[in-house]
Amino acid sequence: MGVSGGAGAGGGKSAADLAKLHEFGAGPFVVRLSPKARRFLFAMLRQSGQERGGSEGGGRGVAVIRIPPRPFLRPAFEAYRKGIRGRIALQMARLLGWGG
Repeated sequence: MGVSGGAGAGGGKSAADLAKLHEFGAGPFVVRLSPKARRFLFAMLRQSGQERGGSEGGGRGVAVIRIPPRPFLRPAFEAYRKGIRGRIALQMARLLGWGG
């Protein structure tokens, strides 16, 4: 699933903003719910077996939304960073004709 470009901190500004939103998360955002949205939300909560009580927002017609971090760049960068000096040295030696 994920967060669309027009949502939350991404605001549809750029792909970099959306990537930052996914990488680090965002929120909390307080969203006022219409009566129709409240009925839908509570119907889905009932269907999932969850109780109405205990939710953030205290039943005041608002929802508190937090987007959890879902890092995808940092783990890749960290994995690539391991052994980078050796790979650079080997490539430089090859380019200079010093190694095999």
